[in-house]
Amino acid sequence: MVFLWSCTDEPDVPLPTGTDYSDGVFVTNEGNFGSGSGTLTFIKRDGTGLEQKVYQNANDLAKLGNVVQSMHVIGDSAYIVVNNSNRIVVCNKFTMRELTAIEDIYQPRHLVNTNDGRFAVSCWDNTVKIFETRSLSQVNEIETSTGPEKMMVVGDHLWILNQGGLSIDSCITIADLNTGFVQTLAVYPRPTGIQEDSDGSIWVMCSGRSDHHPGGYSPSHLIRMDRYAMTVSADFMIQQDGHDAIGLSVNKEGNILYFLFLGDIYQFEIEALQPDVQPLVDYMGTFYSMGYDPKDNTLYGADVLDYNQNGEIYKYDATSGTFLMNFKAGIIPGGFYFSMP
Repeated sequence: MVFLWSCTDEPDVPLPTGTDYSDGVFVTNEGNFGSGSGTLTFIKRDGTGLEQKVYQNANDLAKLGNVVQSMHVIGDSAYIVVNNSNRIVVCNKFTMRELTAIEDIYQPRHLVNTNDGRFAVSCWDNTVKIFETRSLSQVNEIETSTGPEKMMVVGDHLWILNQGGLSIDSCITIADLNTGFVQTLAVYPRPTGIQEDSDGSIWVMCSGRSDHHPGGYSPSHLIRMDRYAMTVSADFMIQQDGHDAIGLSVNKEGNILYFLFLGDIYQFEIEALQPDVQPLVDYMGTFYSMGYDPKDNTLYGADVLDYNQNGEIYKYDATSGTFLMNFKAGIIPGGFYFSMP
């Protein structure tokens, strides 16, 4: 009886509306693939106002769909990318009431503002689709390599990381947003994170391949790239017993990078000769995802536990690694969005 009670989801009863969601932390909870529905968790930075199922509460118990991949904000609108449901839900960022939705977009993953009245969406049909922000109509499509994921606008170019979808890819697609010219750069397998530092250099985390992959084991590499020459200017290998380093965040000063390795959070100063051998955050479990909040210089780590119960979120000081607080999220917390007024 105790086991059944602990695994039973809370009843769908909408919470009182009126919360201003424009200043706090969102967690995107993927939900189990092919069943159930992904959700959003919200909490204020001081640890108050924790709310589960934000979208459902604000929209008369309507469900987002499956899998909730990521969340992004442009202007006053929040874009919630729902991968397996082939849709992007657009909400008012202050109330999280749905405004509209882009339907029938093939397995969308991530979204980025291209700063020209448009935004780009990476999709698993090996394309990046360009939409007008005002009309939400698709105006262009960029062909990529396999499994495009995270993206970043660098000057007039869109850098697209191709992870390979259900396989493994090892290249970056770079598209000129003015001319449409597209080129492909070969890097190490499975690029999972991209950031720009204070010097204008581009850093990419290539997570590598596991030892049971048909292509054989490939260690993780953190590489620094020249944004103009588009060549590798530094290369740091990260390996230990077949484990991979995943993702990449940068602090607000642009001089320290953060990534996940061995389930812990590591940091790397951009002028360092080698990554630290000791983690900044030594977590007793395994973090599935990580986020950096520039407003208060903090790090968030997400533990999905057994992938069936609600996950746990831990918050740390990004300078010292000191634990600050923890709270519950939804099923498979996979991403973060840090909203600011």
